[in-house]
Amino acid sequence: MTDRYLERVFDRAYAALKDMPGKSIRNLSLIDCAVMLTVLPSHSQLDNLRSRLAKRLQEQLNPAWIRDGDLFEVFLVFTAIWQYDQTSIVADYLVCAVQRLIRSEVVAGGPYRSHGTIEFAANLQIAQFARLVAKPLPGIDAFLKNVIAAGHHKATLTSSPYLLYLASSTSSQSEIVSYLKECKAMSCGHRAVALATLKPRLFMTEQELQAICNKQHQAGWWKPEHFAGGDTSSHIVMTAFVVSMLDIYKQRLPSPRMLALRQKQQAIAEVAKRQFTARAEPLRSSALAAVDKICRADVNFEVTLLPYFFSQAVKDSLHFDSQQYTLLGAANVCSWIAYTIYDDFLDGEGVPAQLPVANVAMHASLDCFKATIPKQEKFQRYIIKVFAEMDEANAWEVHYCRFVVKENVVTVKQLPSYGKGGVLAARSFAHALGPIAVLSQNNFHPSKNLHSIESAFRHYLIARQLCDDIHDWQDDLQAGLASYVVTAILRDMRLQPGTYNVPFLLAAMQKQFRHTTFTRVSLLALSHINKARQDFRKYESWQSSSGIDTLLDNLESSLIYSLDQHEKAAALIKI
Repeated sequence: MTDRYLERVFDRAYAALKDMPGKSIRNLSLIDCAVMLTVLPSHSQLDNLRSRLAKRLQEQLNPAWIRDGDLFEVFLVFTAIWQYDQTSIVADYLVCAVQRLIRSEVVAGGPYRSHGTIEFAANLQIAQFARLVAKPLPGIDAFLKNVIAAGHHKATLTSSPYLLYLASSTSSQSEIVSYLKECKAMSCGHRAVALATLKPRLFMTEQELQAICNKQHQAGWWKPEHFAGGDTSSHIVMTAFVVSMLDIYKQRLPSPRMLALRQKQQAIAEVAKRQFTARAEPLRSSALAAVDKICRADVNFEVTLLPYFFSQAVKDSLHFDSQQYTLLGAANVCSWIAYTIYDDFLDGEGVPAQLPVANVAMHASLDCFKATIPKQEKFQRYIIKVFAEMDEANAWEVHYCRFVVKENVVTVKQLPSYGKGGVLAARSFAHALGPIAVLSQNNFHPSKNLHSIESAFRHYLIARQLCDDIHDWQDDLQAGLASYVVTAILRDMRLQPGTYNVPFLLAAMQKQFRHTTFTRVSLLALSHINKARQDFRKYESWQSSSGIDTLLDNLESSLIYSLDQHEKAAALIKI
């Protein structure tokens, strides 16, 4: 199916929706209006429609309805309005919503009763709202997971494409994936959800897309069907939902640039694999599987294409050919394999069978880096220096950043001093060798340029490690690791050396983390991202809007989003 054909499908649907008379909206149910506002994309052609839907829903908000209305309906409306304009939900309404949940909860944090029973649909919608305004509720998430694992979700999801979309967008459980794969035998709405959420290799994408588009009336509509709660929806709602799923599908399609980057990554993966083809089994198969694992996880091409992104960010005519970029990418893959496996051992989670893979991968990485520009002696010495610093950083961590944990008791002695965080970058600085190899081809340019690029990558790697530590600190403590964030929390608590019960200590640390440490470390990570940008731009030939900038932007966006969610959660707690 051509892009032009799909654009005509969108044009017909948007034209039908934007010209919808006001009377049609007034005739829609509250659930229909809320579903439409929740799923409709923010396209300019739909601005007026979304505004009218929001106004209709805002008129419904009042304390009495929030207290006594249908639980699923209340939190569906809250979700729709919050996504559209959260300022429309005043504090009094949030207070009523929180009080409603407290009155309805079976246990603290969910699940919640609706109409005297624990309804899957209502709890699924509440979980969606909680993720939107604050953070997931462990109790309700556990309930939903158990319902899905037991197979009790099918009756509800069969009656509602919208609820199927909610479930599939918040759960990757195999039962949901299996259910989605069966949707080609179901309604148009269900098939559209499967198209929007399943990976292409799990679904006959082109065939399903054609089948869904063929159901569109020439005037732009799709026929109504059972949609939410088993009720038959109007053709208006059905059209809004299907076109929204098609829009999600379209956004997931790889661009020509993405396809080109994937081809480069594939070439790098093949070169990386060639480093291990002469090895005996089982080492050979384990190493090849490790290459595949790294490349699958490298969705942003941060490992494989970092040297290429760097070359695109500078205006100089850097004399590197595609074979050299491929070799540098392979070197990065091999060093990342070794780094990941060694890191597992440092964390006490290493698998002995993987240690030989790490050793040969580290040697392969060195060989690839050296082979890229073999006549550049200065860079050859630089490689040895960086790998030596990585070993020293790992040795420092093993010596200074360990607690003894035994039978749920942790012994805390002197906390490590991370200083300005340089050791966080040193552990993985081989990541920067590819870009520095590109510079070295031109004899490093002036030394100030090398210094600014080194500094930029150190700040970037520190920011990445801080982000990882923010997410993993609880697991780190239980494994006896005094990571940067674990150490920061304990210092904020002014914890004295001694022995502590791990569950009790974790509870106290969680409170401190939410109160001060999370925000402080997140802002520190953001400051390192900003310093990385500044240092990159000190390079006299740097140009913005590059792949490097995208990596920084993605990391920054993730941190800002987490800070925003943290602030919303804190605001709800205060209520």
